[in-house]
Amino acid sequence: MAAAYQNFGEGTIALGVTDAPSDMFECQISSFIVQASPNSSPIPGTYCVGPSSRATASSFAVAMDYLTDWGNAAGSLSQLLWDNDGELLYFTFTPADANMPNCHGSFWGVAGPFGGPGNDVWTGSGTMPCPDKPTITTKV
Repeated sequence: MAAAYQNFGEGTIALGVTDAPSDMFECQISSFIVQASPNSSPIPGTYCVGPSSRATASSFAVAMDYLTDWGNAAGSLSQLLWDNDGELLYFTFTPADANMPNCHGSFWGVAGPFGGPGNDVWTGSGTMPCPDKPTITTKV
């Protein structure tokens, strides 16, 4: 049996300050990943058994690599992150492939870099924590 895999290909990545983001940044973003990180809670030892831990709900974050676009009059991802450092931003990640689901949620903005190597492309990256678990929705 062949292995199943997914290739994002074309699609849209909208970011913004409202729950229905409309600023499209897929042409600036080279990697967009919603990451889950495990959490655990300690269980203290007793006189009968030693301490252990149990799994609790995961924490989520958006990890993004992008081309910086300072001064882009059509809407700048770099400026959006800079102006909303520490503020709540929203995303909608929509693959063009009808078989792949959409992902929608929010994250705490983290300002990206200004600057880069001389005579080369400036890039930015960051991991921005999500206050809630993003929603993955199958397309209808």
